[in-house]
Amino acid sequence: MKRILVFTMILMLACSILLVSDVWASENPVNPVTGSSDTNAKKIEPLTVVESGGSLVSFDDISLPPDTYQQILIYAGITWDYGLPDYWGEYNGSWWVYNDLSYATPVSPPNYACNGYGAINPGFNFTSQANFDGAYFMTADAVSNPSAVRFVGYVSGVPTYYSEWLFLSSTPTYLSANFLGVDRVVVEMQGSGWFAMDDLSYAHEGMPLPAITDINPETLNLRSRGNWITCRIKLPEGYDVSDIDRTTMLLNSSIPVDSFWVYKLLKSVIGDHDDGIPHLMVKFSRTAVSEFILSKGVMYGNVTLTITGELYDGTSFEGSDVIMVRMPGHTQV
Repeated sequence: MKRILVFTMILMLACSILLVSDVWASENPVNPVTGSSDTNAKKIEPLTVVESGGSLVSFDDISLPPDTYQQILIYAGITWDYGLPDYWGEYNGSWWVYNDLSYATPVSPPNYACNGYGAINPGFNFTSQANFDGAYFMTADAVSNPSAVRFVGYVSGVPTYYSEWLFLSSTPTYLSANFLGVDRVVVEMQGSGWFAMDDLSYAHEGMPLPAITDINPETLNLRSRGNWITCRIKLPEGYDVSDIDRTTMLLNSSIPVDSFWVYKLLKSVIGDHDDGIPHLMVKFSRTAVSEFILSKGVMYGNVTLTITGELYDGTSFEGSDVIMVRMPGHTQV
């Protein structure tokens, strides 16, 4: 009888140990790089690619299979911190790019960045002084999330700019910085844990702001008798299209905005084109554009048209769109 009792007690103790270990495993990531999705995530080698920096960093040009993640060291003209203090009290913190929509909801799928290992106050360095606009943030499906984050901008090692605090949620929310001439930015955290970041926007000093450009018609008859080519311009978040000086705008550095459209009232040229993002509409002489294209010896095919200009404060912007052109009677060779 005693043997049965002792055996029963040993069996109960073993079950208790297994139960506790199961609870611990469910509350802590199997691989501390991410969070609860680590059991399915597959890690691949760190990315060290020097690319021309500027404009929008969406992380989507990194080719990742679903449910995988990859450390970044040098990417998109930025050097990303590594060897940082982390959530686990060690120094494995760094930046990782994920393709795992069960772990966080990016603003532009599929990829986004995270502070791997729960890196504490991770930062990144620009190769030269840059104007840093901001980025989107959201919580990650991990054991812990910071309650809020903010940007701190550095100039030559000195903290110079501070953004507002952004309280995190699962919905991507933009945190505006508008730091001028910084060489380093740190994501400062309230609390510890994991966060996700997407669509970071910056430009090196002297580089124009990236403008989303939509030019119509999409197919241009080079002998058309129409009056205008229509262009709609959108600026990065934090900038206002009403600040565009239309007198500075040029198409392919040659053709100004038609004079009739330079001085039209703003309320008649600013809209949202059904997507909620304000755009400025201007028009260029269709004859001037057609003659410019023909002067380059082009009578059929795709051409890239580039719009440049400045805001009233002197900030430059640039955007391009591709349209098809054709000459009546011309056949493609």
